[in-house]
Amino acid sequence: MKARGVGFSEINAAICACIYNCFRESNCMITAQLKNYLDKSLDKAWNALSFTNDNTSGGMFKLTQVHNTQYYKKSSWYKKENGQDIETGWKSQIVGIVADTDAKIRGDRVDLLVYEEAGSNTALRKSYIKGKALIYIGGKKFGIRMCGGTGGDRGIALADLADMYNDPESFDVLPFYHNYTPSGDWIETAYFIPSYIGAVTEYGEDADGVKRRLLDERGYCFWENYKEQLDYDRSKIKNPKALIEHCAEYCYTADEAFALEGENKFNKVLLTEQLMRIRVLKQAPKFDYGVLKFKYESGKQHTSENVRGVTWQSTAKGPGTIKILEHPLWECQPKKDESGMIIWNPPDKQANLYVAGCDGIDLGKQDTSEYTKDPSDFCLVIYKRQFGLSDPQIVAIYKDRPQDIREAHETAVKLAMYYNCLINIEASRISLVGYCRDRGWLNYLMKRPSMCFSDVTRKHRAGLQYGVPATVANIDHHTDLTRDFINDYSQGIWFEEFLVEATKYSDEEKRKFDIIAATGMALMGNEELGSLVPKTVAPVEVRHQDIGYYTDDRGIKRFGVIPDKYAVKLKITPPTKTYGYGRQTNPRYRDY
Repeated sequence: MKARGVGFSEINAAICACIYNCFRESNCMITAQLKNYLDKSLDKAWNALSFTNDNTSGGMFKLTQVHNTQYYKKSSWYKKENGQDIETGWKSQIVGIVADTDAKIRGDRVDLLVYEEAGSNTALRKSYIKGKALIYIGGKKFGIRMCGGTGGDRGIALADLADMYNDPESFDVLPFYHNYTPSGDWIETAYFIPSYIGAVTEYGEDADGVKRRLLDERGYCFWENYKEQLDYDRSKIKNPKALIEHCAEYCYTADEAFALEGENKFNKVLLTEQLMRIRVLKQAPKFDYGVLKFKYESGKQHTSENVRGVTWQSTAKGPGTIKILEHPLWECQPKKDESGMIIWNPPDKQANLYVAGCDGIDLGKQDTSEYTKDPSDFCLVIYKRQFGLSDPQIVAIYKDRPQDIREAHETAVKLAMYYNCLINIEASRISLVGYCRDRGWLNYLMKRPSMCFSDVTRKHRAGLQYGVPATVANIDHHTDLTRDFINDYSQGIWFEEFLVEATKYSDEEKRKFDIIAATGMALMGNEELGSLVPKTVAPVEVRHQDIGYYTDDRGIKRFGVIPDKYAVKLKITPPTKTYGYGRQTNPRYRDY
């Protein structure tokens, strides 16, 4: 990853020319997704070959008689043997391929495979994986792959390069240990070239018009001076959006280079600062990972009607686990000062303190085929509303795509029980509604929010509809709410997954951003609750009630739950003993 103007294409061209001239029968391949990107890179490579041909007194001259086109040059020529044209010569070659799809990464084994403008390649990940076959034989590696991208590239296409940069080990990339970070701390990523180590002019000028030396006679850059020059250029830009774009092009860190990864309305400056606190400064609080288990009424079957709550069980981080920043306040332990005195006691169980947002799926892994693949996961976000002096905050996230979709639905209901909240869902994924209806848990789902209706009367006529329709207006609204939440409370967002998705988010690829969609549903649920303030929940005594026919005060026979005043009270005569003639014992009891 690099800043603008570093000269990555020139470096690639020089390496290709070196291999072509110095290694017999070598093979270099330069690829790019767009033809104009490839043409520019190949022009630099051909210029490098022409220079060595013309300026080495014939020492590196290579005749290209067999293949000499705009996209293919091979150092070979024909000689006649027994009347036949036989190819002979050095036989090294450079090939250019417009790889607009990953299927075009094919051909003979190569010594060097270059991915030009990788940050603009929407098929980079697949192309990179396909390219592995070109540099390995029988598991033995003999060639190398080089990918390069420029800060300032835009959109979702930059996501693959960002993943490769941040996790070099997983992609078989040579790691680079450096301190090109906002805090100056040392990290290990793929290779990064900041803007301030590549000056192209000998002198620069500061705000006072004082000249300073940027390059010596050998071309070495005095980077401290050049960085001051770049800082001065940045200080002249007053528009925040323009400043982000400028910093992405002439980046000091990879965070700046990837700032335009997603085209969205979220404040990337705040998001990047919070990511720095988590990744570099290690300021994030400790998370709890685990699962929730149902509690059943004692002595009853383990069925939905006998569920009496849930319990938390901490586990190791893994698939299907829930990530919790803060447990429900009533589940927290009292806080004590240094002397051991209690300074805070957990409140009683609250209603309307939390609200959940869900981005659902209708198929689990076991039901997914090649023709029904969906990149999204089931995601549920728990959002704590404004309470006292504490800011609203995301307190729990569950994200998974289990084999059986009912596992995800069950976990969603468990979280709603645990936090005593309602779940706002998206109307395009309503299998959760059917699951809750079958088990009598519809009371944990929020009805369709009022903002989805043009007038209140339509909402009343809608009856039992659930879910927010995925219309353009609704998506714009919940991303607006998410934008405001980030602007106001970014300092309290400690879920790195949310911050990464918010940085990369784009409306065109919204299906890939499950946490953003679930957070939007939670914020719309919070909006629907409006002025409702959290209140203590009165304990409910669970007791058996008879169901059947009864006659009310007006003599009308009815069927249903029998009210207490109509229930037949069975009066049992206590057992008696016989003490003399004529006194009998109640025959329904045995007298021991």
